[in-house]
Amino acid sequence: MKRLLAKLAEHLRPELGALALATLCMICLALTTGLYAFISGPAVQFLISGGSGGLDLVFDTVPSLRPLLERHSAFVVLPIAIVAVGVVKGVAYLGQFYSMGMIAQRLIQRLRRDFMTRLLVLDARFFQSAKTGDLLARFGADMAQVESAITFSLATSLRDSLTLVALLGLAFFLDWRLALVAFVGVPLVILPIAKLAKKLKRRSRQGQGALGNLLALVQEGLWGLRVIQAYDMGGRELGRFDEECARCVRAQVKASKARALFPAVLEIAMVGGLALVLKLVADAIVSNTIQPERLVSFLATLALLLQPARQLGKVGQVTLTALASLERIDAVLQASPAISDRPDATDLPRIERSLAFESIDFAYDAARPVLAGFDLNVGRGEVVALVGESGAGKSTAALLAMRFLDPVAGDVRADGVDLKEATLASVRGQFGLVTQEPLLFTGTIASNIAYGRPDATREEIEAAARVAHAHDFITTLEQGYDTPMGERGVGLSGGQKQRISIARALLARAPLLLLDEATSSLDAQSEKEVAHALSEALKGRTALVIAHRLSTLRTADRIVVLKQGRVVEQGTHAALIALGGEYARLYQGQAEAEAA
Repeated sequence: MKRLLAKLAEHLRPELGALALATLCMICLALTTGLYAFISGPAVQFLISGGSGGLDLVFDTVPSLRPLLERHSAFVVLPIAIVAVGVVKGVAYLGQFYSMGMIAQRLIQRLRRDFMTRLLVLDARFFQSAKTGDLLARFGADMAQVESAITFSLATSLRDSLTLVALLGLAFFLDWRLALVAFVGVPLVILPIAKLAKKLKRRSRQGQGALGNLLALVQEGLWGLRVIQAYDMGGRELGRFDEECARCVRAQVKASKARALFPAVLEIAMVGGLALVLKLVADAIVSNTIQPERLVSFLATLALLLQPARQLGKVGQVTLTALASLERIDAVLQASPAISDRPDATDLPRIERSLAFESIDFAYDAARPVLAGFDLNVGRGEVVALVGESGAGKSTAALLAMRFLDPVAGDVRADGVDLKEATLASVRGQFGLVTQEPLLFTGTIASNIAYGRPDATREEIEAAARVAHAHDFITTLEQGYDTPMGERGVGLSGGQKQRISIARALLARAPLLLLDEATSSLDAQSEKEVAHALSEALKGRTALVIAHRLSTLRTADRIVVLKQGRVVEQGTHAALIALGGEYARLYQGQAEAEAA
């Protein structure tokens, strides 16, 4: 709890100026609320008696007001004073509300940016365990809880705490004995409230985690909608949704129960104190031991105390929920990427000679090695293809090349430089990447092609599109290169999206092309179109190709066959077929499967 409160204070540090202004406004609110209670007794007594006796409490407290009220009728001065207090209170409330709203929006903006910044630098290992839906829940619902804590909880706790202090001080000033009786129950509720706070924070964290799991399931369903419909598995997915939704409801109900106990405990304490006070007040009235105006002001003070006390009870609930949210957000902000720049890292010059894998060992799990003693050299102008069964280590080699992973043993070197000694940006800038799933961003076709080079001219964009065999279909679209892309490139075929991805990789002018299963998710016709585009794109370029469909590798300069993380064969397509080994077996099996 203390750590999270300290973290929240750290996030608020840039807003100290605005927070000071808001606090000043809250002090004005507390004082004017106290003035309302203070004036109420003399005002009521004055109206009843019609003489100056009802104002003795005012004169005793502020003697300098006696000449003013003697020169001017109290019927004029009192209404003006009440209106003046109301105006000051209204202006102060406006200033506090505006300042706290501004603080909340600025803080959330920084949190969101820090959250996004952290996600962009975290590596593959983090996202293997993280659920996208849960991350979205942290970015959305949890951020909203923190924003609510600032605009409501922090503002209310400061304002109502100051108001309570002012009213408590006034209550003791008016009659300390009655005040002691009224608040004798407060210490008795501190211990149960502290226990409730721990329980509520735990329940809130569980509820928000359940919501994150539910969102992850919904997102998975949206992404896999076609597969779900194709296999008529809507009933099964709805059953999974119902189960997860029920778990979420149970977690939220438990949190609601914990929240409901807060106001109940506070209400019991306040009502108990009020009952004792009413008994003493009745005795005081009978014995005539208290001035009427003091009694009215005291009762008004108690009445005004109830609202901030109740609000502070609600604040505790919202604050604890927000702290649970902040804890979930902070877990991402504090996550450290396994791959990062060394303090002495330098920029890697443009690769001119070779990319070499030297005795590479790698494993995601120590019990299951992925690469073992892997050696490979990709020379300038050479197209090298990695093939093998699923799990042989092909895609892992691609991730190592771009330093999305680091080897457990061995080195990946570019022109003799160990990639671990270079900055990540300079390493990844050496590659033009085309992945299995062609990813297009919101924007136009032109902006997607120029994603790696935003300053590229329209002529350069079109030239890259021509090489990728994308220009012809782009020009048939109504807005051509200025056609806006739907979410994930909706409206284009898989082959069209992939050719735009190829154009993007070519325009980046990186010294190496990395094609990771670039045709494996396409239908036969789209595969032919993309394969033709790739054959043009690879001419005279250095490339590392990860391929599942072996028929696309005939033109590769060298095919490297992996089996259980080791290189077992390498050579041209024709030479490996003639060898009759692992590659020939894979090729024959795939050809028979496609023929069937």
